[in-house]
Amino acid sequence: DVYKRQVPETSPYTVTLPYTPIDGSILMVDQDGKPVTEAETTPSAGSYTILDDELTFNAADKGKTLFVCFDYTALAVKSFGLPKSGSRPAMQAVISGEGMGEDESTFYDVAIIIDKCKATGNINPPEMSREPKPQNITLKVLKPRGNNKAVDFKFAARA
Repeated sequence: DVYKRQVPETSPYTVTLPYTPIDGSILMVDQDGKPVTEAETTPSAGSYTILDDELTFNAADKGKTLFVCFDYTALAVKSFGLPKSGSRPAMQAVISGEGMGEDESTFYDVAIIIDKCKATGNINPPEMSREPKPQNITLKVLKPRGNNKAVDFKFAARA
């Protein structure tokens, strides 16, 4: 993560980070993109010293906006991943959109509800680009739960 911080206008010129960085992992730039470096002892303009999660700056840097990125050791983490079998769970799908009546003057909010389905085939993420790309996913409709309809269509006329 990148953390945006501002050096205080008054002494002490210290900034506290949300986590304690791993030694040597801090990358920092000021609002102009100029690197801010670690000093050995007393910080001069454009540098800092560090003790645990606290950064100390020179008075010449007061009020300066900084962008800080660093590695840290998390105290607790949760892990997740794909199951070994690679099977996909059954799910309910709700597809929403808008529709137009046959008279072409009445508009509807539309929901297609698939009670139980499973994604099949390849699910590849769309290629990266500045413009949105369509995503195609094939859903296999499964036996519905209880007395539900396998696929239900709902239309609500717009006021």
